[in-house]
Amino acid sequence: MGLFMRYLLRTLPVIGLLALVVIGALRFLPINSSHPVDASTHRIGTAITPIKHVVVIMMENHSFDNMFGTFPGANGRSDLPRASNPIITDLNHDDPSTRSDIDNGAMDGFSSHAYVQYTKADIPNYWSYAQQFGLGDNFFSSDATSSTPNHVNMIAAQTGGIDATQGNGCNSSQNTILYSMHANGTPYWSYPCYDINSLPQEMDSAGMSWRYYSSVPIWNAPTLVQHLNNNDKQNIIKDSTQFLKDVKAGNMATVSWVTPTSDYTDHPPLPFQGGENFVTKIANTIMNSSYWQDTSIFVTWDEGGGFYDHVAPPQLDGRGLGLRVPLLVISPFARQGYISHQLGEFSSFTKFIESDFGLNNLGQRDAMPQVSNLMDYFDFNQPPQPPLILNSLPFTGTLMVPLLKQAPGAVSPTQGGTNDTFTYNILYNRTDTPATHNVIIDGVAHAMNNMGKAPRGTLYQYSTKLSQGSHNFSFTFSDGTGMLTIPYNVPFPGPDVNPFYLQHKTITATALP
Repeated sequence: MGLFMRYLLRTLPVIGLLALVVIGALRFLPINSSHPVDASTHRIGTAITPIKHVVVIMMENHSFDNMFGTFPGANGRSDLPRASNPIITDLNHDDPSTRSDIDNGAMDGFSSHAYVQYTKADIPNYWSYAQQFGLGDNFFSSDATSSTPNHVNMIAAQTGGIDATQGNGCNSSQNTILYSMHANGTPYWSYPCYDINSLPQEMDSAGMSWRYYSSVPIWNAPTLVQHLNNNDKQNIIKDSTQFLKDVKAGNMATVSWVTPTSDYTDHPPLPFQGGENFVTKIANTIMNSSYWQDTSIFVTWDEGGGFYDHVAPPQLDGRGLGLRVPLLVISPFARQGYISHQLGEFSSFTKFIESDFGLNNLGQRDAMPQVSNLMDYFDFNQPPQPPLILNSLPFTGTLMVPLLKQAPGAVSPTQGGTNDTFTYNILYNRTDTPATHNVIIDGVAHAMNNMGKAPRGTLYQYSTKLSQGSHNFSFTFSDGTGMLTIPYNVPFPGPDVNPFYLQHKTITATALP
């Protein structure tokens, strides 16, 4: 029972209709608020706790055991082999693969490459936030699938049905249909623009400010919600770097959702230093501003990325939960060194904001009593914690393992055909000419041809006929400073541009916003 409620029950006559009115008005008051407000004068849309600003940062593709399995006091598996940084490949993590990994709770369907983890030495800044503030070890992705549905859950406590990664949403061409799924697990096909209620719509009605920052279309959840895409374009900012400018200008919204730029996502095979520096820069900027005194920063990862986790996700409905992921809670009112074991998922962000600002729930996952509103991470009676200013991690430009995308219906060159011709393509986006540019097929190296400039780099290509059956292939490229062989005997899961497309990413510290 909250402090204010206890006060009212001691001092007011709780009888008849008056008692019902008072208790009804108090249903959103959180535990341990050190600044209670009079329920009769509280205005919906104003904070009940000292937290007046909320920032949710959604990173990419790591399970809890993969990142924090060795964290002291957490429910983690700590005996997994140490992972390389960057990881050597991007594991499959779509809906069928994730459900196969979970295997009805047996947690034994993972790829052999999934059983790896990082330590404090690999993710020092994330680890420091967990030690100083709050860490959730019973927090899950909302859906057992890939990125886009989980981002929609973050703002709507439901997906509306979307079950696939989709970049254009309500701006898709008229004949676009997308594989979707009802909450009970029944699949269907639909245009990727969903008529659902969302937290931003509730905040609009309450006069609250909000912004959603996303440089990558597939993470831009509001574009899949019909009413947001039509009416709130000024709040949907397609440049994640704008968030820092808004904070420095004193223009931070009451609620901000921030997704990283494509090179700083933690998405394998990108190294952690980029993602940690992205989060650190946001945290430092807020901590060095007047916003720190009344802000909570939530940092999580949108799904497990195919990495092993030993905790079977509870099944709240036909959609999930998905794999367990880390949650960091950074705030002056966060309990120091606290590990939460309460059940949470991405709808918990919605539930926290509803609880703090007196909004009605959306009637979806946020209405489930077993889903945490995250208030246990906070002690509003404690002296506020000071800022924890961290240094950026050393991070120099190198030739990185490529990002890989897959198009539906494309033919996988690992399978081969009846004397089909397969063309292997790599888009090399450095300005130098690589000294080595080979594709290795069934153990034989073949020099790839320089096909000239493409819109995002130089295209290297090699074509050959492959017989029926499976074929192994990898690539060896040199950027002038070192040799990189990809994917270290790990088969790629399929092509994007017929039949195959890779893009090298060159990352420099100075490019970080």
